[in-house]
Amino acid sequence: MGIRPASRTTRRRAVAALAALAVVGAALPAAAPAQIVFVRDSEVWAMADDGTDQRRVIARGDLGTGAWVLAHPDVRPDGTTIAFDGTWDVRVAPGPVGACGNFCTGVYIWENGAVRRLSEPPLVSPVATSFDAHPHLTPDGRVTSRFEYFQWDVTTLGWHFIGNGGADRIRTLAGVGAPVGDLGGACRTGDAPSDAAIAPHPATPGRYTFVDCLAGTSWPLVVQDVGGAPVGLSFDDAPQSDPAFTPDGGRVLVVEGGAGPGIWSYPSPQPDPPVTTWVLDAPDGVTSSPVVVGDRIVFAAQGDIWSIPGTCGMGATCRFPGDATRLTSGEAADSGPAWTGATTRIAPPAPVPPTPAPTSPAPTPPTPTPTPVPRDTLAPVVRTLAITVVRGVRTVTVRLGEAARLAGVLQRRRGRTWVRVRTLATRTLTTRAVLRLGRLPRGRYRVRLVATDAAGNRRTVIRAFAVR
Repeated sequence: MGIRPASRTTRRRAVAALAALAVVGAALPAAAPAQIVFVRDSEVWAMADDGTDQRRVIARGDLGTGAWVLAHPDVRPDGTTIAFDGTWDVRVAPGPVGACGNFCTGVYIWENGAVRRLSEPPLVSPVATSFDAHPHLTPDGRVTSRFEYFQWDVTTLGWHFIGNGGADRIRTLAGVGAPVGDLGGACRTGDAPSDAAIAPHPATPGRYTFVDCLAGTSWPLVVQDVGGAPVGLSFDDAPQSDPAFTPDGGRVLVVEGGAGPGIWSYPSPQPDPPVTTWVLDAPDGVTSSPVVVGDRIVFAAQGDIWSIPGTCGMGATCRFPGDATRLTSGEAADSGPAWTGATTRIAPPAPVPPTPAPTSPAPTPPTPTPTPVPRDTLAPVVRTLAITVVRGVRTVTVRLGEAARLAGVLQRRRGRTWVRVRTLATRTLTTRAVLRLGRLPRGRYRVRLVATDAAGNRRTVIRAFAVR
């Protein structure tokens, strides 16, 4: 795609040599009042761009019951519309909003306090499941999302990614007609994408950035126009995630792992020779969802929302947490920030004043019987995606259908038995994890994972692989 894979050392040297050309600050607008929308404890909140005035905008009960998990919000520039995906923890038969059904992740729209579903009903099957998630609002009034399809693998007893049926969906905000558009970022060969999000260009309709399928040993970050070919911005030695354009569309921010973890920036389009900027040095797996907010860069890390100066990467890479400012309290699980420059405060509509009581007593209506929320008795969905190798070190990416505690063990085959190699790190209440397997000699291995949801339901998944 026009850029050859390069080592981190080479890329670091390029940062110093090309700092005058590769600075995020050059793509940032002047400071302006702004609103940040984010997720707190599976609900959508908003705050001012300095972290003040934090308030809940969309509660889990706004979709019919408190069992919902909301994630990945995006907001229109005027602040009147929020797109997000939602999953109902209690997985039962299909039904209306509030009882969406088994594996019911879908895209929803909040407009001035009213919530409606944009996605069609999800696939419900004991052996297959599909997800329509990670929405983004486009400047021309559309909504993009990623449609992924998984099938139950009886040999590994786990969900196996088999492709994106009608991937990279584009539909009108009104939801009229079937979704259209396929950017070609569909991994139909079994190689799972490292990230499900596609982000639209802020000024050019039909232009998007996303992390494409694994190409050899590299993960390409690309920009693509609908109907056109993908144009590469970078090849990384580890999975990349959460790409996003700067407000002027001149650069793309992305979270990277591997030998130089943290937030990186790339010009779009890339000049020749290509330019790279290491914006934030942070431990692998710590940061997510970087966005430009005024003259700062906002991102999620360690369960909070943080910001760093937009000048990070201008000659020197900022470091986490020393150069970062915490915007949220540290007392909850905060993630997925999105930004709008609108000065209008994003909040639910004010409650309607109660109607004055009539002068004559009215008959007391019968008390409605509350609808009980079904008990969650199903184990969480666990899907192991690509096992990648970076300089001899193997990692496995894991996705869960709902927030769950994840623990695991790496085992090696010796004769007819499996012998423990190491215990993998335990993650608490996560929906995505990258587990480090380490450097492994030749042999047959398997990863045994146990996921436990909030209701105590457990799912065990085994992923076998060989090192040759």
